[in-house]
Amino acid sequence: MQAAPVKWCCAEMCRWWNVLIGFGVRGHDASTSQEVNLYRELPQANGRVIVEVVPIQCCPWCGETVEPCREK
Repeated sequence: MQAAPVKWCCAEMCRWWNVLIGFGVRGHDASTSQEVNLYRELPQANGRVIVEVVPIQCCPWCGETVEPCREK
């Protein structure tokens, strides 16, 4: 659960938030990941798709450091 609205470093980050990038694992509210992740869909032989997550530290569009809010 987010305590405050997300602030984006650039228009592309805002555009792709919760599509290609976001907190935790997209579609899984119970995810324990607290990092900002890139999402990559991987098609499986059975026709299903799994989502791979890759933690990032910099915006892939503008290069600004990504700093997720931490609980204090």
